[in-house]
Amino acid sequence: YPSNRIQLLVHQMIRSLNTLMKDEKLQKSIFQWGIDSLSWNKNAYLQPYFLNLIRKKDPTEIQSICDELLMQMPVILNEALCSNILMILKENSQLSFKEFAQKYAQFKNSEAMVYLEAVEALDNKEYADAMKMIRSYQNAHRNMALVKEMNALYEKAWISTILVAGSSGAFFHIADTVIQMDSYKALDITKKVKALCQKYPLFHSPAPAFIMPEYSRIMTAPALKGDSYKELKLKVYGRDSFSLGKETIDLRYIEQLVDSEQTAALGQLLKYARENFIDNKKSLSQIIALLEKKLEKEGLTGICSSSYTPCGLAMPRRQEIYSCFNRYRR
Repeated sequence: YPSNRIQLLVHQMIRSLNTLMKDEKLQKSIFQWGIDSLSWNKNAYLQPYFLNLIRKKDPTEIQSICDELLMQMPVILNEALCSNILMILKENSQLSFKEFAQKYAQFKNSEAMVYLEAVEALDNKEYADAMKMIRSYQNAHRNMALVKEMNALYEKAWISTILVAGSSGAFFHIADTVIQMDSYKALDITKKVKALCQKYPLFHSPAPAFIMPEYSRIMTAPALKGDSYKELKLKVYGRDSFSLGKETIDLRYIEQLVDSEQTAALGQLLKYARENFIDNKKSLSQIIALLEKKLEKEGLTGICSSSYTPCGLAMPRRQEIYSCFNRYRR
């Protein structure tokens, strides 16, 4: 379903549940169904409704229900739900922040339990202030994996990162250049930012090391039975697609294509590869490397099967060739 349709269905379900909850005989069974749904991480769209039902119980009952649910959190591994249950517990607990953190210390290593890490350090703060700090702790821990990946992407794959960020300084420590937009003017504030970063060290958070992906897709295709012109007839449909034989290659989401002449050239490249290179043995990378050598030596003339070079061809980039071949599901 589209998101607006799902939202409408959820509203209808909540209205139905509210009507059923007016019947005292049904209240207990509906509430138990909601608790079971939370336990097994079902009915995600109704979880806020069920959590709100828990909030309406008396503090003793809230404590019992939430403790029972938390016992299952390590099993279902739902970090967001776990955090919400902890928040309900804290709202109805007379314990200090420190005592609360010690009581639920078994969740200390869970990402959701960043709440407890912040709470333990903010024993003397007001609740609202603590919540603001908790959220910043969460954001910092979540961003650390991306921060570590950025450096590895450049060092191992020569991929640079241009990041547009607002209200977050989590990426300043590794940035080579920091540009601030001030009243539509771009200002280089790198030196100022680096000086501030020395006062606020990065949080330590374990993140998996970046591994270069392996490109091992073997392109396969059945042998041509007869005349390749008939079996691999090429027809271009503007900028967005072309057909090769009976298969249509959809290029609508390759945003870098700006003209139908690039699409026509991609069609010629795929047709030439189909006739000469795709043999059920070569990988996609090997085939594109062979095509690039052909283009470097002979230009677009070299990949045209006819005795003349068709008009209306524009050289695509390597990235567009990969994108096109990846959409040819062979």
